[in-house]
This record gives sequence, structure tokens and C-alpha cells, in this order.
Amino acid sequence: MTQTPPSPGARPRVCGVVITFHPDIPALTRMLELIAPQIEKLVIVDNGSDTDLTAIAERFDAHLELLGENFGIAHAQNVGIGIAKIQGFDQVLLLDQD
Repeated sequence: MTQTPPSPGARPRVCGVVITFHPDIPALTRMLELIAPQIEKLVIVDNGSDTDLTAIAERFDAHLELLGENFGIAHAQNVGIGIAKIQGFDQVLLLDQD
């Protein structure tokens, strides 16, 4: 898949992909507060934890993808990258929950 690069001087569209697994909610919230203003969209991919992340996803207008079980970080990252690509983002910032 080939994408056309942004025009010179155009700001690239950046999607932040955050992988979670039994996250510490206060620490995750603080990290999202810091990163959200710097990117256009957040995607949270939960790698099979039992933590309800619905409220935090709604607070940050994030796409929440629940994998249901722990498939490993590489798989979770690939899921998040795929979502970002489908939504037309130029760049992806990969982040862990901490």
C-alpha cells in the first residue's frame, strides 16, 4: 500500500496507539492527558485485561479496541497501526500504558 506523502509544509496526521494490559488507571490517565494535545487521534488497544476502559476512552475520544486475551505487544501494535491506517493517518506514535 503506497500513500501520498503530505504536501511540503503540511502537518502530518499523527495517531497515538496505546497498548494496555491491566493498566494503572491514574497513570494511564495522566499519560493520555499529556499526549492527547499533541496528536490528532488516540487508539487504545487492550491486550486482554479485565479493566473497563470505556470511560477513559470516552474522556479522550479514543477508539477502544478490546482483544479479549493477551496476544502480545507486537500483535496489539499491529492492530492499532491497522486502525490508524484505515482512518487515513500518516504517522503512528506507539506507546505503552506506562
